[in-house]
Amino acid sequence: MSQQTVDIEVIRFEPEAFAWDELPRPAGDTAPPGEETVVFRSTDGTMSCGFWRRVPERGSLQPPFDEIMQLLDGEVRIHEGDRTLALGPGDILSAPNGADAIWESTTPIFKFWAVFQGDVSDTAISAVRPAEGLAWQPASIPPDDGYEPGREVVAFERGPFSCGLWERDQQDRDFERPFDEVAVILEGEADFTTPDGRTLHAGPRDVVITPKGSRGHWKSLRPVRKFWTIYES
Repeated sequence: MSQQTVDIEVIRFEPEAFAWDELPRPAGDTAPPGEETVVFRSTDGTMSCGFWRRVPERGSLQPPFDEIMQLLDGEVRIHEGDRTLALGPGDILSAPNGADAIWESTTPIFKFWAVFQGDVSDTAISAVRPAEGLAWQPASIPPDDGYEPGREVVAFERGPFSCGLWERDQQDRDFERPFDEVAVILEGEADFTTPDGRTLHAGPRDVVITPKGSRGHWKSLRPVRKFWTIYES
């Protein structure tokens, strides 16, 4: 019996074509409701990813799950106790299960989110802000294609779930995923060739979904930086 092929998918960043779902508003919230679209959900339902957008608002940030947000457009202030985090495009916000803060967006927000149904543990909110410099580490996958290795920053990690940034100037190699990975291309371009010979192109803000068991070939056309979410189901 031949092994079943697990498909790679590239979702082009075309918001007008997304199937947006309107989200319920808390009591007393009179601003237009937020909208989201889910692009991936793990087979066990523990991890999911998607896009979210809303007009400026102020409200509580008390997620009943771990939520990691890659801000694509807009500016937001997070008030947690005596401290305030000011975040903008390119920044990553981690709001763990049990966090208790105030979300105050001063402009319309467009973000990519990743959610993990984890238990309550460390509830402190944290942020990764590339403009302030990043503590890059060598990429966890060693190079095998003759090019300089990539590097990465882990923004959040809990059990089988993790998120972060990765970048590499050039990549031209086969891959096979032992986990689910969903990535947003922040900079650069790449082609992904599937086992059946199809070529999928991904550029800025496109989503690349490589589920557990998928395999193919990655060829960079320009240096790539991506926001990645991994779930080791």
